Amino acid sequence: MGAFIDLTNKQFNRLTVKEKLYKKGSEWYWLCKCECGNTCEVSGAQLRSNRTKSCGCLKKETDR
Repeated sequence: MGAFIDLTNKQFNRLTVKEKLYKKGSEWYWLCKCECGNTCEVSGAQLRSNRTKSCGCLKKETDR
């Protein structure tokens, strides 16, 4: 198991990490604020692997 990595105030694409929420299994979930103004909960692994880039607004924009 790796060491805890604090992601608070770090930016991942359109998301800025605001606070640590809870741990599910071995993964921490974080409250993130998107550039569009929405908030969402994202796992640290999703953020660090670049799999989650926004609250969902980016997909809506690219699906048009």
